[in-house]
Amino acid sequence: MVDFKGIFSATITPLNEDFSIDLESFKNYLNWLKSQNVSGFAINVDTGEGPLLTIDERKLLLKTAKGVSGNLKIIAGIIGGSTESAIKEAKNALSSGADAFLIFPHATFRGKPQDTALIYNYHEAIASETDADVIIFNLQDDLGGCLYSKKTLRKLISIPHVKAIKEASFDISIYKSVYSFLKKQEKKISFLTGNDNFVIESFLLGADGGLLGSCAQFTQWQVDCFRYIKSKQYEQAIELSNFFQPLVDIIFMPPVRNYRARTKYSLMLQGIIPNDIIRPPLIKISENERNTIKKALISSKLIKE
Repeated sequence: MVDFKGIFSATITPLNEDFSIDLESFKNYLNWLKSQNVSGFAINVDTGEGPLLTIDERKLLLKTAKGVSGNLKIIAGIIGGSTESAIKEAKNALSSGADAFLIFPHATFRGKPQDTALIYNYHEAIASETDADVIIFNLQDDLGGCLYSKKTLRKLISIPHVKAIKEASFDISIYKSVYSFLKKQEKKISFLTGNDNFVIESFLLGADGGLLGSCAQFTQWQVDCFRYIKSKQYEQAIELSNFFQPLVDIIFMPPVRNYRARTKYSLMLQGIIPNDIIRPPLIKISENERNTIKKALISSKLIKE
């Protein structure tokens, strides 16, 4: 059984000028993350432009991550056009080195009333056809997600392969409600926060860890913050949060969809990746956003003026 505790970095995908994958930069980037005591990598997820990658590219990234990861866990994002294609994607991910799947909400899940059977059938088909651990994904609407009802959550955790949830509603009231509901269930699963807008609060409210886009950078501070919370060193945790959360808030400011491009630009300024190229239809951020990020990094002494 995979132990989903600690901090998992949602990784970016460095690109070349022709939008092909810069594999050498990706390896260097993973090694940089690995040095910061993360519990694992989330590959081919939204932060890494997973929906915009080809099947072969997603397999290549997973195989590369497997070569770097050592004993770290590899979570593969599963984004299928149909149930059949999602199963194929999951099988490819498993054969390419993934230890578990983060199953993205399908577009057909959205709308009211919520169809619990449709959502359950999709997850159950992927799980049963692959026999691998599954993380369900409670994702805010602004990033194309779906927030699951308690009825749907209860049905999803009945799937034996479901071992964790990533809660990324970006709403602390929803977070608390989902956490409280799942902790009352007979079956216990790991509770991972994906709420970049209230990181320390979600740790304090009981998360077993995080699977966070903001941990594509600002990583060690969040790893240490979580460790401080678990060891009840609250003053140290608050001090770290007061340092990194304003940086995270800039990366995830509205419109939140731009966080991918902002993340790459910030990593480029820090010298961690060579450029901030992002794959269309995503576009580079505005000059105003670039200036805001640069000023924040200078102020935090992450880069020089």
